[in-house]
Amino acid sequence: MEGATFFYFHIGKISDYDRRILDEYVNQGDAEVKTLQEKYERPFYGWQLIEIQVEISPKAVFYVGFQDCHMRSKYHSKWTAFIDIDERIHTNEPDRTLIDILGHLDSQNIAEIQLAHLKVIKDGETPRKYIGKDQISRELFSRKYVNTSEPTFQASKAVIRPDKVGIMSIHYAVALEYGWKSVQLDSDQVAFRHYRDVLHRVSGNDWAENETMSENPLTNSFNRELTKRVTEKLEFVYRKVPVNCSTIPDDLYKSRAFPNPCEKMLETW
Repeated sequence: MEGATFFYFHIGKISDYDRRILDEYVNQGDAEVKTLQEKYERPFYGWQLIEIQVEISPKAVFYVGFQDCHMRSKYHSKWTAFIDIDERIHTNEPDRTLIDILGHLDSQNIAEIQLAHLKVIKDGETPRKYIGKDQISRELFSRKYVNTSEPTFQASKAVIRPDKVGIMSIHYAVALEYGWKSVQLDSDQVAFRHYRDVLHRVSGNDWAENETMSENPLTNSFNRELTKRVTEKLEFVYRKVPVNCSTIPDDLYKSRAFPNPCEKMLETW
């Protein structure tokens, strides 16, 4: 809804149920899934840091690795956004998407755009399975969680011109091509919302205690359209349509000495 045309998902451990929705995006040509199969044992939190650390001095460590998603998009994407699965980019100007903003910046030698960070309190559990349409309006993150911190550029995320960036770290570009620059966009234009857990967060659940929080909901029109699209996708992927065995002619299977097909359904998922 903000103008993205392709997604790279990097996954480690994922359930078969959750994998089905990713497979559907791949089937439709909207995404590529990179499964992280690592032969080297890593600490739990180190799993997501797909980078090489090089020690420059005893007191300094420099991230050198070209992130995998940077290299994959480097020569076919004009712009690449680096966000996690619990983050969402939202523009705050009426009738203007992120791709509109990027188009306006095209001629200004900008290689990196830093997006302001809005921490959103996620104080509820996420349903493990899709039950039905009524569930969406209750559980959609953008509707359910609206208490946000003040915008900050600490731990901000970047949208980059991948062909103009030499070294990419997690939150920002380390090296830009000569003559190209990095800019920060005001949160009144666009920001990314980080739905931060206060129940199961690895680095602690008390992060919001020292934050200034306020209600900051998204527009009703955006939520309505998002709810519609999410519902359509989930219904298509997870809603099983039962077969009416009375409509299958007996000759269809008896003529080939096949067993009755309705005695055992094909287990696709």
